[in-house]
Amino acid sequence: MTKQLSKITDVIENIQLEKTSKESLSSCTQADDMEQLFESIKCSNDLFMLRSLEINNHLDTITCIPCSSWKKQAPEHLITSIKSSFGIFQHIEQQANESLSRRFRNLKTHLKLHYSNRLDIWCVRE
Repeated sequence: MTKQLSKITDVIENIQLEKTSKESLSSCTQADDMEQLFESIKCSNDLFMLRSLEINNHLDTITCIPCSSWKKQAPEHLITSIKSSFGIFQHIEQQANESLSRRFRNLKTHLKLHYSNRLDIWCVRE
């Protein structure tokens, strides 16, 4: 009986290790894909390549649709460290033929951080 229990425990541990390994590889691939995507954003029009954003040129805002819909219903541990403006960004106009402004580079950085935030990941899944 003890041998069977030990074998079952080993099998469960191996499955968990395998799952963790696959998730880690998937996470690395997704991070690389995300990095490449953000590298290809060179102007305001390129922001349309990003998923789930609503760009309002009249109000100069960019809103993450899943976060604006779900963040209030998220688990407490995900929302403890966020601001009420989580998922809302100031739209920065950047022309394709101009060198990237510091403000536009900052916007790209904030958007990239947003997409890697656990709350955004949760909202997108919901």
